[in-house]
Amino acid sequence: MKPTRKVVIVGFASVVLHPCDAASADVIWDNGGYAQEAAYSSERGTLVPESWAVDDVVLGDEVAVREFQWTSLMSLDDPIGADFLVLTADFQPVVELRDLAYTRELIGGSFGFDLYRVTLSDLGVRLDPGRYYLGGRMVGSGDGRAFAALRREIRGQTQAYIRSEYFGFPDWTPVIEGLGGAYDMVFTVYGDIIPAPATLALPCLLAFRRRR
Repeated sequence: MKPTRKVVIVGFASVVLHPCDAASADVIWDNGGYAQEAAYSSERGTLVPESWAVDDVVLGDEVAVREFQWTSLMSLDDPIGADFLVLTADFQPVVELRDLAYTRELIGGSFGFDLYRVTLSDLGVRLDPGRYYLGGRMVGSGDGRAFAALRREIRGQTQAYIRSEYFGFPDWTPVIEGLGGAYDMVFTVYGDIIPAPATLALPCLLAFRRRR
């Protein structure tokens, strides 16, 4: 997929939009794999005007998110881009990146749709320790569909959340309200842990032998 326009909305995170060496990035959070259990709409500009699926991660350290990878069921021949979203634990916007370049790898099929592993690279989003909701979605050109793959095992502190006026959920809502069961979104976050600042020098009575 050729690079496309980036639009950035920043709340409580710093965003550095420059290339990163994703090959050397560590796994910051792994929400588990897909077992053909469920999926929910996470798409924009398809047959559905707009919808989101997100799920929570818990960060014990300050991190720089380099890459976001999720599993998507879709019927889009050539999506025109992808979006990435970060929210606080109370669903306030932190970062929204729209119309990003992406890569996708066909890994099978599910529920009559092609199953892809979608990767957003060079994100450069720096987050403080805490709990956040993250999500990705595909962007179409008026047709097709795209869904976020879901799994039953819950990681983090909550199930996935959804939002879509089209489907009657204008506010962030637990996915159980839309599917009748609690599910997590299938994704992995790659990046770097930011080292804490060095501790200041200890008082001199611990650094030097006391004169008698």
